Amino acid sequence: MANQTGPARFLGSSARQHKGIYGFFLLLIPGAGSSKGAHSGRLFTERNTMSEETLVAHCSPVLAGLKTANMFNADCDDPQSLCLQLRELNLRLGPKGVRILPLRFSGSKALLYLYRPSRLQKDLEDETAVRILRDCGYPCGSRGQCLAHLRKKLQGSKTFPHEIGLFLGYPPGDVNGFIQEGPRCAKCTGYWQVYGDEEKTLKTFERYRKCTDAYCAQVSCGRSLERLTVSEKIQ
Repeated sequence: MANQTGPARFLGSSARQHKGIYGFFLLLIPGAGSSKGAHSGRLFTERNTMSEETLVAHCSPVLAGLKTANMFNADCDDPQSLCLQLRELNLRLGPKGVRILPLRFSGSKALLYLYRPSRLQKDLEDETAVRILRDCGYPCGSRGQCLAHLRKKLQGSKTFPHEIGLFLGYPPGDVNGFIQEGPRCAKCTGYWQVYGDEEKTLKTFERYRKCTDAYCAQVSCGRSLERLTVSEKIQ
């Protein structure tokens, strides 16, 4: 279940010619190599394939710690160059508990996934989420294996699987409602289709909107991603 104004618009064909890029990218994520050479300045320039403004426009609630994850499309003429950019971004935001991964390449587009690993792990351990994922063939228990399975499904289909909402911080009850009842039975639609507590969810949507407006204004004034990203709380 995905908002039609967001990831559901990415319907490009699978790009198997870029399959090797994923292995290359995994060698570059924080923890897989040295962080020497990482810089704290603005990473993206006019020569790069993605701007910080684009990231903030799509993922402000994630950066602010209000939401688990989001997916968005970025222009990508050179997957290897983009992966190098993502490596630098992970080195900058990783210490704050945020990571970005490429899930799919298609033509001149890349589907990117910005998320908080610790929150995603907790979300996927929810009882309803586990049942949905098992029914959909996911190897439950491992966040990494679930993400790998999702990536495989995205590469092999032109549609987005309904369970994708579980990877975006949607309430499992709403994801299950969409799967079982379909979109016509939703109480309302915002960032996702709501089947549970409508009043509470509408307040959440409003927080997301206010957060995005505020973050877009701040990044346009030169505020860095590091300053905008809320650090993960240590339990």
